[in-house]
Amino acid sequence: MFLLAVGTFALGMGTFIISGLIPEIATATHTAESMVGQMVTVFTLCYAVSGPLLSSVLTRLSTKTILLASIIVFTIGNIGTAASESFAVLLLSRAVAGVGAGLYSPTAAAAAAYLVSPEQRGRALSVILGGLSVGTVVGVPLGMLLARAQGWQSALWLLSAVGIVATIGIARFMPRLQVGAPPGIKARLGTLVDRRVTPIVLVSVLFNIASLGLYTYIAPVLRATAGITNPTLYLWIWGIGGIIGAFAIGPFIDRSSSTTRVMLVVLAALIVAMAAITPAGSVIVVLCVAVAVWGAAGFGSPPPQQHLLLERAPDRGAVAVAVNASAIYLGSAIGSSLGGLALHAGVSAAALPMFASGFAVLAAIAYVTRVMPNRAPNIATRSVPSEEKG
Repeated sequence: MFLLAVGTFALGMGTFIISGLIPEIATATHTAESMVGQMVTVFTLCYAVSGPLLSSVLTRLSTKTILLASIIVFTIGNIGTAASESFAVLLLSRAVAGVGAGLYSPTAAAAAAYLVSPEQRGRALSVILGGLSVGTVVGVPLGMLLARAQGWQSALWLLSAVGIVATIGIARFMPRLQVGAPPGIKARLGTLVDRRVTPIVLVSVLFNIASLGLYTYIAPVLRATAGITNPTLYLWIWGIGGIIGAFAIGPFIDRSSSTTRVMLVVLAALIVAMAAITPAGSVIVVLCVAVAVWGAAGFGSPPPQQHLLLERAPDRGAVAVAVNASAIYLGSAIGSSLGGLALHAGVSAAALPMFASGFAVLAAIAYVTRVMPNRAPNIATRSVPSEEKG
């Protein structure tokens, strides 16, 4: 279980490490920061689509083989990033790493659930997801510290080393087993057009265009708004806020009589936090609070969304949750792409938080108008027309 979590730690670190390194990579490759941000776009886009596209093709392989292949592909991509200063190669290497990450993550979760008794599955899944969170919260700032001391490539070499450790551990200690494949593209598309699922997933896309899309450009945003040239402290603050949000949201949902109201609070928190970043400027305390709330909202959004999907569409539960996970990374890819286009068009990085908050407002509008009214009937409970009755 620990070895699987080492792999997801690497995934969490790999997903966001480039965000803090954008200025350094731009300087080293003589490339605009808006273009460097597309390294995040290609990674998250490949992350979002590789699992659904490849899972049905690889069903005949053992789970151990899929885990090994995916973590090796992920690590090769990171080595390619670390070893090159050609921007074209950097983009290609991030795409390769994203493909490996997108296949590893759902396979590791399925393997973790299979390796333990039903009573321990919740804990096992929390360990795997915890690896992702710790990789983001701890791995990214540690990589930034190393990059400041040894150059930006050193953070990618560290990430590659973690991937190698996970590869060796899985090869040596992981038992050979065969678990059910993650939902394929056909199952996901069928779920995506379900009227109970579509509005919720749309909100996840819009939410993460704002949250993760803006995070891609956190370094240039902090430099433009507050003159901060080293974003490491703020990466820690964002991550710590994320941990608080991830752990606090569960009890909040359990105590609340309405999951939709919980998510509405999360949306409001994200809007306020993002809108406050640029006006805060050099008021460091306000900026720190805004970044922490942003992180808490970002990490706090998946649980109420998943809870609502399971509540509204219980007959599609696992597939709906998988679709929502892909939507998160799709939103990240769209957000980082749009942010890069805005910077390329001459928009100041200081304006990006306001643009991002606009997408958060759109997410809130979609939530209030399409999700909260619960317009789509629940198939499991709909009444049977008279002509269908015996």
